[in-house]
Amino acid sequence: MGFSAVIILAQIVTAVPVGVAFGVAVYVTQPESVAQATLGTLATNGLFLSLTVLVTTPPCVGLTFLFAWLRRRQIPVRRYLGLGAASARRTAVWLGATVLFAGAATALALVVPDPIASNFMVKVYETSVFPPLMVVAFVVAAPLFEELLFRGFLFEGIRRSRLGAAGAVLVSSAAWAVIHFQYGWISIALLLVLGFLLSAARLRTGSVWVCFLMHAVFNLIAVIETMVAAHA
Repeated sequence: MGFSAVIILAQIVTAVPVGVAFGVAVYVTQPESVAQATLGTLATNGLFLSLTVLVTTPPCVGLTFLFAWLRRRQIPVRRYLGLGAASARRTAVWLGATVLFAGAATALALVVPDPIASNFMVKVYETSVFPPLMVVAFVVAAPLFEELLFRGFLFEGIRRSRLGAAGAVLVSSAAWAVIHFQYGWISIALLLVLGFLLSAARLRTGSVWVCFLMHAVFNLIAVIETMVAAHA
């Protein structure tokens, strides 16, 4: 858990130069009033968030592998991070479960909307400048890092502690949901449930790649729904 906290801190630290470079570029290329308005809304700026995810993912993934390697005498890195592959059939079953969950989450949003999350995502999309970059960041890079950390490194470390599998599911899912603090409590609760589903897949298949594909599919559906909402 301490190593995981260090990785999250490293993500924050490596995001700082991205923010500085982005700020300089905005001031150089835009009038002062526009630049100030842009920098005042960095938390929902799609281009900035996409660049931040893409820049911070490689070093954070590297740290995750490094910390797993440091414990290689206790647990081989491949097993620690769940790098083994699952069968195509089992993968398809879990992806199907993800699509069903995403459908249920969409239906729930129609009954109990989360305006904080929906407004946030629409603003991110509208300021993404180059949407394909946002798709790569949110559908590939972010799920890759988060699954290697939360369902790979953190999950296995806790599972082998006194907390066992139940503790691994609860702690990793809760920690993952909490880092999405930019959303409303309804969306955070849904992410907690999704975390339980991803953890179940990790337990049953032993593969973090299944979790990555599930996460990527869920995010892709969310991005498509955001695009539809933005153009509605």
